[in-house]
Amino acid sequence: MAGERFPKSVKYIVSNEACERFSFYGMSTILVPYMQASLGWDHERAGAAYHYFVAAAYAATIIGGWISDRFWGRYKTILILSYGYVLGHAILSGADLAPSLRVGCLYLGLAFVVAGQAGVKPNLSAFVGDQFKKDQLHLIDRVYSLFYIAINIGSAASQIATPWLLAGCGGLCSGSGIAWGFGVPGILMALSLVIFLSGRSTYVRIPPAGRDPNGFAAVLSSRLSKGDAGARAQHGDEAVDGMTSVFKIAGVFAPIITFWALYFQYGSSWFNQAEKMNLDVFGWHMEPAQMEALNAILILLMVPLFSYVI
Repeated sequence: MAGERFPKSVKYIVSNEACERFSFYGMSTILVPYMQASLGWDHERAGAAYHYFVAAAYAATIIGGWISDRFWGRYKTILILSYGYVLGHAILSGADLAPSLRVGCLYLGLAFVVAGQAGVKPNLSAFVGDQFKKDQLHLIDRVYSLFYIAINIGSAASQIATPWLLAGCGGLCSGSGIAWGFGVPGILMALSLVIFLSGRSTYVRIPPAGRDPNGFAAVLSSRLSKGDAGARAQHGDEAVDGMTSVFKIAGVFAPIITFWALYFQYGSSWFNQAEKMNLDVFGWHMEPAQMEALNAILILLMVPLFSYVI
């Protein structure tokens, strides 16, 4: 039955996500070791720069989602900002060509990566859902499980590979480990863009909604200036109740901020802890940053265990 098959576009989107996650996690995994070893920054400065970058990357997703909903739609937003994503990786990998410009290239490259995240992170997961017709909605859970697996395959592979590349590939890499460490994630991001473009004829593209006179900001402004009764008279009960529910939902999710603040220590303080540990595992010497892959590896083991056994 046709309704039992994924839309043709899904394979392009899921493959795109795996490559994009390889590029992001691969690059971010080696940021702190790069800043400490190559730029000579201490733990505090390198850790602070890393966390500012992560915070900016995820905060920018709000802007990317707004651009998509208001102006460009998901497909165009992902596509346009992905070009900046690729450029950011190129700047990071080429920084060693001009050692005196390393710091400037670091900030510029990260800024373009943040812009790329703004396009991909809030829109790609929703874009895969757009591809399903009503008679295929029962496949949504399955496709998002594949999507999540693709994310963790990309992140696990990159977090194993890029620290090894940055360290010189065990002596196999010719030239700078910096170029290889940042360059391979850049190649995967370019491949991600190529895959995304390859599926362009198969995509369902929902147009942007445009300006909503009853949107959150408009209703909130009316509520503050005219009171509840005035806002309801202007926008209707449903819009005002929807605006109010946002704050209730935010209250539920607010404690999760603590979890993510701790989670992203994997790229900073936990890396510095790994530097002090015995990293020889059954005769194999692990790079400190490679320990960050354990999270994604455990997820890949736990998802099928919990889905099909427990």
